[in-house]
Amino acid sequence: MDEFELIEALRTRFTGTGGTTVPLVDIGDDAAVLPSDERPLVLSVDASVEGVHFEQRFAPAEDIGYRALMAAASDLAAMGADAEAALLGLIIAAGAEPAWLLALADGVAAAASATGLRVVGGNVSRGARTSLTTTVTGRLPLGSAGLRRTGARVGDDVYVSGHPGLAALGLAIIQGGARDAQGAEAQAAARRAQDQAVAHWRRPHARLTLGAVLRQRATSAVDLSDGLLQDLAHVAHASGVGVELEEDALPMAAGFEDACVALGMSAVDTVLSGGEDYELAFTAPPELRDELAEVAPTAVRVGAVVSLPGVRVLTHEKTPRALSGLAGFRHRW
Repeated sequence: MDEFELIEALRTRFTGTGGTTVPLVDIGDDAAVLPSDERPLVLSVDASVEGVHFEQRFAPAEDIGYRALMAAASDLAAMGADAEAALLGLIIAAGAEPAWLLALADGVAAAASATGLRVVGGNVSRGARTSLTTTVTGRLPLGSAGLRRTGARVGDDVYVSGHPGLAALGLAIIQGGARDAQGAEAQAAARRAQDQAVAHWRRPHARLTLGAVLRQRATSAVDLSDGLLQDLAHVAHASGVGVELEEDALPMAAGFEDACVALGMSAVDTVLSGGEDYELAFTAPPELRDELAEVAPTAVRVGAVVSLPGVRVLTHEKTPRALSGLAGFRHRW
């Protein structure tokens, strides 16, 4: 059973159970939305577990804490919510040094400051592995159910913000070390891209401002935690449509391709399947292209919504690119 099969099994068991509140958005999206006498409340939770999401030998405590809260905040961004508060559940393994724990908390605090989230409480306990479980809340404008995965329509444009794949390159460098590209010019560009990639993995930033901009413009949205292909597949499935991406339109940072080649990685495959970027992918009507270019300059159009189910990538010759082995990240049990 993989994580998405488990989520579906949980959804069928939990949907409709308990309480009198009927969610505006239920299990299956980036976050839940509950009705309110005031602005609708958005809630999400994310876990970061040692040995699964991080290893202390590869990241300082501050970065681990920062990434944990930012991953949860990214779900609020995908819903178009304004950040409100956070709760932190911390499991501490035996032998953790007090200085390390305080540095971890400093990282969480830095991410909270960067996103506008106020950490209002949580829980601390002991366990076999250190883990951080972060619950976040946000608010939507009155009458809004936020951005959804279910709204993509045939003919919509597909956009992505930032540079997907940058975090995957950064992690590869952190784990295996940087390597020089061939040629002086390529080396200089690759080194800049490597530095940018490492920084992006260590300190990602939830696109909360972009999410708010998209509230009245995008037809669907998802945050990029598991990889561009896989996360867009969630949108396609939820909306009952397909997605076609253009390989030539995929955004790459300067020097990114040289940096990938130096490490024996395919730049295109890394863009498509690398996870933990915490950028936003979204769909919007073609008539909003000029407006989006002005209000969302960090996003680029990379494809279109089509009627044929699934996600495909078209090469320069307009033929489908082979995607075997590019499923993106998923937990398995």
